[in-house]
Amino acid sequence: MADDTQHFDLSYLNQVFQGNKALVIQIVELFLQQVPEYVRMMENHLKEGNYAAIHPLAHKSKSSTSMLGLKSIESLLIEIESNCKAGKFENLSTKIQSLSDQLKLCTAELKAYLEDQEK
Repeated sequence: MADDTQHFDLSYLNQVFQGNKALVIQIVELFLQQVPEYVRMMENHLKEGNYAAIHPLAHKSKSSTSMLGLKSIESLLIEIESNCKAGKFENLSTKIQSLSDQLKLCTAELKAYLEDQEK
């Protein structure tokens, strides 16, 4: 990996769950189940031209990305959600592609984190 910077920050979850590793792991696993699926659905809606269906998915994804400290993904989701609500679809394809690319990187990091926790 060329970039050694970790893209997630679990300090919020560790604070909220008072260091309870099992709960933190559950939240990470839930994120890995839900958010990539939401992004795939956004990509499908984009291809179909069903822009109205994108903003609820972006909205649903925001809280979990925020809890995991995924700032770059969270800001993209906010942009996608607000642009869709405002009827601004010009750069939507680029934003969703960027979201998908960043999500792939972060999910790989989170899966590695989970593997480390199992050791």
